[in-house]
Amino acid sequence: MKFVSAFALLATVAMLFGCTSPNYENTPKVQVLSDIELGQTSRTKFERLTQAYGAMYVTENGVGGGRAQGMLTLEEAKNVALGKCEEFNPGQDCILYAIVTP
Repeated sequence: MKFVSAFALLATVAMLFGCTSPNYENTPKVQVLSDIELGQTSRTKFERLTQAYGAMYVTENGVGGGRAQGMLTLEEAKNVALGKCEEFNPGQDCILYAIVTP
């Protein structure tokens, strides 16, 4: 089963027609709504949520790919995303398309 994404398809169309990449200036903001003291596991998960890295790889034709989100480091995100891309698209080159940093 191949990873098909509207995002990858849109990127391919944009590249074919010489469009520029979208600009994501409005980054999400974290708002804590409770004063509950988190346990260690919940604190770790919250930190991962608020300080997460992500990456997306796509195949040369923009149809297949792999992504990772919620990782503790950029290298971890890139490795997981590349592994997924290679797993779901054997024999195809996977190219780093985008990264997400907190």
